[in-house]
Amino acid sequence: MGSATADNEKPAHGVTLSQPFYIGRYEVTQWQWRAVMSTTVDEQRRKIKNDAKSLVASPMAGESDDRATYYASWQEAHTFVDRLNALKDGRTYRLPSEAEWEYVCRAGATEDRPADLNLIAQYKNNSNNYVQPVGMRRPNGFQIYDMIGNVWEWCEDVFHLNYDGAPADGSAWLTNDELGQKIKRGGSFTTRNFDFLRCAARASESADARDVETGFRVVATVKSQ
Repeated sequence: MGSATADNEKPAHGVTLSQPFYIGRYEVTQWQWRAVMSTTVDEQRRKIKNDAKSLVASPMAGESDDRATYYASWQEAHTFVDRLNALKDGRTYRLPSEAEWEYVCRAGATEDRPADLNLIAQYKNNSNNYVQPVGMRRPNGFQIYDMIGNVWEWCEDVFHLNYDGAPADGSAWLTNDELGQKIKRGGSFTTRNFDFLRCAARASESADARDVETGFRVVATVKSQ
């Protein structure tokens, strides 16, 4: 996990995931968001602020059932999984830990980024400046789609400036929240900086922030027999 590319990705270190898990093959779609949260992405956008200036600075980037949802804060992503857990179907739903996310993104490969990014990612060069329907590019080696590009994806973890002291078991790093930021991963449809279109690349934002680039995917525990 991690790399020598950026200070906040150091040190590269080994992680042994302590528990098996399922992860969504796709990012949460707008249809799924409406079904659980009863709001549209435009209604989410309008929550940011009610003044006209803020709405102009908060554009829409496409609406359809099969597009990834966006304008979802980390707090709201938590509400989403809490509502799934209220179904009591035998699983526990949550956001992925940062280590789980990177493990799935790498999909068993040693490369930080696939050689032909256009085949697997929706980003600035090929997205037409819109969030795209999920699963339109090729899946990775684990048959998971859109781990890089389309929308940034929230992880459970608190953001730290580096990995000194990070858990070695793949669990979310939740202690020492001096910066008050949550992790998001993967880049988005607007990302043009190739440094962010990598499995090890990290970004952060406050838990209540919403923006046109950010959604999430869901992790589920394995049902006990």
